[in-house]
Amino acid sequence: MRNPSRPPVPSLRIDLTGQVPGIVRAGQPTAAATLQRLQTRLALAVLVLERDSPPTKHRLSDILWPDGSPPTWETALRGTVSRVRAALLEAGLTKDAVTSSPTGVRVCLPADTVIDVELAATELTTAEQALTHGDHEQAYAAARAAGAIAGAPLLPDCGGEWVEQWRARLASWHQRTLVVAAKSAVALSRYPAAVAAAEEALRVDPYAEWASGY
Repeated sequence: MRNPSRPPVPSLRIDLTGQVPGIVRAGQPTAAATLQRLQTRLALAVLVLERDSPPTKHRLSDILWPDGSPPTWETALRGTVSRVRAALLEAGLTKDAVTSSPTGVRVCLPADTVIDVELAATELTTAEQALTHGDHEQAYAAARAAGAIAGAPLLPDCGGEWVEQWRARLASWHQRTLVVAAKSAVALSRYPAAVAAAEEALRVDPYAEWASGY
């Protein structure tokens, strides 16, 4: 019998942060070998995070090769997209999960797919709203959950403007999670936790003025 207090495991989870980004199917890592190449992992990230507004092939190429696309970029791009499709096939999706057209490259994922970066945004919103409403337990828990993702490295072996923009966004989210964690910890009389959040904020950003008062 399923424990009603535990949420069901999503059919698919895509982790873009951490030392080893990858795909998890029903709680089990999958497609690790297929995602070994840097461009494959980066393409997966771009297509997943921009699936509501699919990038054109030219834009995707510019992101994958920020120092200049190779002369045979169209062939190279087809190979990279094929590897993304293969990774999702290994995760149980169909070949239609990745489609290419003259207007762009689109990824279609199951409705219950969890993307760690998107989960961080959701948990951060929950944390800030809970703090506003005085629900300090929920605020603290959600802030910690969001911070665990936002504070992890995003695609650590990749570079370029697209990656740096997302890293900056995550860094901003991380600071906001620490603010909520510190404030809610104080409200809950968990002073060591509040100090720890402030110290982490200063470690990440020495100019985080809010943290100097803890």
